[in-house]
Amino acid sequence: VSTGYDEDTTILHELNLDIPRGQITMIFGPVGSGKSTLLRLLLGEMPCVSGNVATSFIKATFCPQTPWITWGSVRSNIIGTSEYDSKWYNIVIQACSLVADLDELPHGDQTNTGTRGSRLSGGQQMRVSLARALYSRSPILVLDDVLTGLDRTTERTVLESVLATGGLAKKVGTTVIMATNTASHLQFADKIVTLNEYGKIAHQGTFDAISPSGDWIRKLSEQPPVTTSRPLLEISGETMQEVGVPLDGGNESDPKQQSGDWK
Repeated sequence: VSTGYDEDTTILHELNLDIPRGQITMIFGPVGSGKSTLLRLLLGEMPCVSGNVATSFIKATFCPQTPWITWGSVRSNIIGTSEYDSKWYNIVIQACSLVADLDELPHGDQTNTGTRGSRLSGGQQMRVSLARALYSRSPILVLDDVLTGLDRTTERTVLESVLATGGLAKKVGTTVIMATNTASHLQFADKIVTLNEYGKIAHQGTFDAISPSGDWIRKLSEQPPVTTSRPLLEISGETMQEVGVPLDGGNESDPKQQSGDWK
């Protein structure tokens, strides 16, 4: 399959791959190589310029690079539209290394997140977003570079708790598709798909199978960001107000000023 916004702005070219069910597949490549585009293609959010995509799921959980935090408590953000299950909730927040963070918040997991998560750090927002994805128990988990910005200790803890052989994803049989440009993440993958700067597949297979092909990991990691012709998303202040997003932070006690809701 090839995909882009149209035939003149094709981003990914002639990809041919399978993603194994119940395993962890990592999409690896330099910044701008089309990893996020590939994830959105799998989710049906990008058009096929040529070829086709066949998927066996009708529902998936997606974590974007920029976490979406809505109005409410930390707990309500993690639970989302699911029912509260205290045992599963505790397992998830531990896997996402959130226990210590919640202990430090003034009202624990009942602390209000503020407008667009302003009362949480960037790393906390990212882990709350990941926790919501895990809590949903979706059979398909699509993660777009979700560990960016975490300190190395926290990053390693989350990786081992969620993606390692004895991690949460393996225990519940979740199919994980994760985009990353961090080479150290690849050791947790059952299958690796690498994209080069031209938006084509450079290698795919297990880590052991493709690592003898040379120092491709180092080369891809060291490549500079790729400049693409993707259109920038521009939203006017009037549009922001129409969808209920305050331009000045707003009055957090006013429900009319909420930045979003589950609907």
